[in-house]
Amino acid sequence: MKKIMLVLASFIFILSNLLLAQPKIEFKQLSKMVYDRFGMGYCSDGNYIYAVGGGTGGPPDILGNFERYNPLTDKWELIIEGIMPRRYCNAEYVPSENKIYIFNGEYITKFSKILTKYVEVIDLNTNTITSGPDNPFPVWNAGSAVWDNKIYFFGGQNHYGVTNAFYEFDPAKGEWKQLPDLPGSRQTSGKIVDGILYVFGGFDGVQRMKRVDAYNIKEGKWSRLEDLPFRISSHSTSTDGKNIWLVGSYEDLDYLAMFNTETKKLIIYNSNMTKRRHAGSIALDGNLYIFGGNQNVRSLSALRNTEIASLFDFEK
Repeated sequence: MKKIMLVLASFIFILSNLLLAQPKIEFKQLSKMVYDRFGMGYCSDGNYIYAVGGGTGGPPDILGNFERYNPLTDKWELIIEGIMPRRYCNAEYVPSENKIYIFNGEYITKFSKILTKYVEVIDLNTNTITSGPDNPFPVWNAGSAVWDNKIYFFGGQNHYGVTNAFYEFDPAKGEWKQLPDLPGSRQTSGKIVDGILYVFGGFDGVQRMKRVDAYNIKEGKWSRLEDLPFRISSHSTSTDGKNIWLVGSYEDLDYLAMFNTETKKLIIYNSNMTKRRHAGSIALDGNLYIFGGNQNVRSLSALRNTEIASLFDFEK
């Protein structure tokens, strides 16, 4: 028994020192969103932050609206209603068109929840909604990213289980194209830096994952990078120059880390971030914004709060 206690004390000591060694980030509270929501599509046009759809804490359970956050005024406002109600969806901004494309996710009707190929397009010049070319492989909980005015989505789940689907959408041509399969079927998230898509962890239908995969868009090839130190899923991702932020996780709700795409190293941070998963996160003008999400499987745990941390106040 004495030996066990010594081993346990040693483990606690080592863990405590590791936690103390982690750099810290302080978040401040901002204005709350118009609706509490989780599993929403989110993106930014470089001026505003957008949140689309998502699950919520009460009727109608899944939202069919679109809200915008102005960092200059610290205000969320409802912009468009009448969008297809869906959660665990994707929303990506295409600079060349000044439009946001909404796709994937669970679509809710009066009688059931289904998947749909329907793609909605929001013109930010007019705040009007039109339809885009049908998505050939609709899923929920997929990752998505934009590069060179093209949209990429990868992984996710449909009614048959998790998938390794990987597609590119070219708005200029209105065409979807299937790309080489994502290594390992999973619900996941990732982002693109300098023409390389980085995909982190995910849920393979059984457990959370540690793996990190990179896809070179120009070469059309996947490669596997060093695994993460911890398993992660239900996380959001955002880019800050050469860095990619990983926010939240299904079990580790206060997970906050930054992946440097040059060194391929991960830094895990301590923070006062509100615990959450299925949240939104955007790095914009030297700040990291985190918003929405939920804290357990019950919809009543959906969040409205928004938090901010300066990316200049700590060592990267």
